[in-house]
Amino acid sequence: MKDDNALTVSHQELLRFITEVLEKKAVPKREAKLISETLVAAHLRGVDTHGIIRLPIYLKRIDEGSLRSKARASVIRETSTIALLDGHQSFGQVTGYKAMTLAINKAMDRGIGVVGVRNSEHFGTAAFFAMMALKKNMIGISMTNTAPIMAPAGGSEKLIGNNPIAFAIPAGKELPVVLDISMSVAALGKIILASQKGKKVPLGWGKDRAGTMTDDPTAILQGGSLVPMGDHKGYGLAVIFDILCGVLTGSGFTTDVLSIYRDVDKPNRCGHFMMALKIKEFMPVSLFKKRMENIVKQIRASVKAEGVERIYLPGEIEYLMEQERAKNGIPIEKSLVRDLNSIVAELKVKPLSA
Repeated sequence: MKDDNALTVSHQELLRFITEVLEKKAVPKREAKLISETLVAAHLRGVDTHGIIRLPIYLKRIDEGSLRSKARASVIRETSTIALLDGHQSFGQVTGYKAMTLAINKAMDRGIGVVGVRNSEHFGTAAFFAMMALKKNMIGISMTNTAPIMAPAGGSEKLIGNNPIAFAIPAGKELPVVLDISMSVAALGKIILASQKGKKVPLGWGKDRAGTMTDDPTAILQGGSLVPMGDHKGYGLAVIFDILCGVLTGSGFTTDVLSIYRDVDKPNRCGHFMMALKIKEFMPVSLFKKRMENIVKQIRASVKAEGVERIYLPGEIEYLMEQERAKNGIPIEKSLVRDLNSIVAELKVKPLSA
């Protein structure tokens, strides 16, 4: 269904626009292109909350000096299977790409690669990095921690991020199984997007500052909190990911990780944790893929609930969305397009258009 409030933009036009804008902000061309690819990849997969909507805050953080336009990630320590990087507040997408590339290279040699990152910034979608391992017939795992937006189970103080994790697993002739989830019922980006559109959110997504469930996204953003998925289960997983991304790496954790929106002039201090597993060290890749094909077919052919036409595997809906949007274009809110073109007018960049 066509959205009259949205402008349909090709993914090539989005790539062009974002890359040119970042280059005007002194981001090297190669890095600007990579950052653009991560944002556009999010749109193609239907994750609009992690797309171009993030560009204005990135630009503002560059202007405030809290986000470095040029990558300066460095290796702090390293073994044959493990490494620790310091992002030095460079773009999370660039540092994350370097970290997962290093993890994959180590896994190629030793069967497993694990890379932690300290002092990074928002890196977009976790799936982008996990999926990098697919081309090497590996399983990829990616996670990060965020500024506190959830209260501990039984608590009322925002202390834990909704810390996302992604897995990417090759599946032979079937589509890769890709799971990318945050630990809250709904991602923060969805709340932000709803607030910008002036829409309500489903009851159960968040609470207001008094701890009462609300469908008002603005009330959730202004002093409220997100609700962990599965209550204590989502909370528990978020704590573990905070430990791996923050405590273990020497980066920020809980309240040490600052909001990229509220604390625009201060480093974010988030951390990442990347892992690559070489399937060949467990069994022949061909056998693994055959077994993956079997489990996918078994799940897809299982008995459907009443009214359900099709059972999807994790990542399948996103893949179908990617095919559709690559062909027909990506819907971007007209109000966001106007804001973006207004923001970059002084940079003398060709406006974003259909």
